[in-house]
Amino acid sequence: MWAAGVPLVETTRGGCVESVHYGAIAVVDAQRGVKWSVGHASLMTFPRSSLKPLQLLALVAGGGIERFGLQPDELAVMAGSHGGEPMHVDRVLGILQKIDAPPSALACGVGTPLDSAAAAELMRAGSAATVLHNNCSGKHAGMLALARLLEAPLERYIDPDHPAQIAIRECLMDLLQVDAAELGVGIDGCSAPAYALPLRKMARGFAMLGDPPAASERWRAGLEAIGSAMRRHPELVGGSHGRVDTELMRLGRGLVAKSGAEGYFCVGRADGSGLALKILDGDPGARARGVATVMAVRRMDWIDDTDLAGRLSAFGPRQPIRNLAGRHTGEVRPAARFSAASLYEGFGRATVAVWPCFLKRRSRTSAANAWAAWLPLAATALRIPSPSATATTPPWTRSRSGATRWAARASSTTCSVIRACRLSSTISRRSIPGSPAASRCVARLRR
Repeated sequence: MWAAGVPLVETTRGGCVESVHYGAIAVVDAQRGVKWSVGHASLMTFPRSSLKPLQLLALVAGGGIERFGLQPDELAVMAGSHGGEPMHVDRVLGILQKIDAPPSALACGVGTPLDSAAAAELMRAGSAATVLHNNCSGKHAGMLALARLLEAPLERYIDPDHPAQIAIRECLMDLLQVDAAELGVGIDGCSAPAYALPLRKMARGFAMLGDPPAASERWRAGLEAIGSAMRRHPELVGGSHGRVDTELMRLGRGLVAKSGAEGYFCVGRADGSGLALKILDGDPGARARGVATVMAVRRMDWIDDTDLAGRLSAFGPRQPIRNLAGRHTGEVRPAARFSAASLYEGFGRATVAVWPCFLKRRSRTSAANAWAAWLPLAATALRIPSPSATATTPPWTRSRSGATRWAARASSTTCSVIRACRLSSTISRRSIPGSPAASRCVARLRR
């Protein structure tokens, strides 16, 4: 499994790297496959609670909304891993009343609220946590509703051979286009069946959740209802504060997001793109996933720097580490290789616009325009310092100033990368000099 990952997040102490979290990320287009990945896009692992919105689809597509009069806020809590706050408990209880099932029917077990304020309030009131406070009680209420919809017994509704679980499994297999051999089966922390899936398949599932028309007609209305409910009520998917999936959806950028245990995270976007992320060590300290997530969505331009400085500042891209006395001891930050992967990919993508100009000797105007778009990314990727803000001006359009010499250096270094790659026969004239081979050449040039 470790071979499937790359360094994504690292922690430091005294300026030195103390630990590294490996992981994998897959970003897909619902119609055209993998757009970008770090690590192995086909990594087979359990999405855990990231799967909840898709597990809910069998109920919604089967007519559960109409049968029981379910509202968007109730769909959101069934798709979420709630914090056990009063607003969550009330919604779960309301669902159970609509399907005529007592709280004792929930098989998820008693759980302390994930929200620290809710847990503290229970303690102050001298009350004990109940099964309703379990972060999976919404999902289980949805499974009980599906059992009612199918006119199946509520008892043993979490057994893999129960009609409700069979319906959920068949829904997942059809939606994600996986067969029985691809679907690993286990038991989740809440005792319901858990399924292992390739990372790219989960990314595609969230791409369709973000853009339901990308799915087959059978599932579109259900995906639209679930995705819309999550966007409208993000606090019911996670909590009122401190949850990265909730804060991503609160941005109003058309994102739908869901965290999962053991370092899993998924995001879907309204343009039909989806992202799935896995921290291989399970992120036991709950500090790597947030950094990796905001780094990945920022790299895809799904958020901007104002979002990082605002709602998402509590999650990354850099987070201070403090000891019990409050002293700063280090930080959690994106690993160098993760950062470099983004730079090189952007460098290669920008070079594609300039490369034909050099090969085919296009007009000065088209080459100049392409140069202006390409040079800042190329210089950043190669770590060439800029002496002035005007350094992106094409060198053939003005005198040979210090900025021009800087631009010429970037051009010369890039051409060296291209020549090295072509001489080694690792890329052709039409390849992008942002490939791994080009990256190795850049590394050698830096030395």
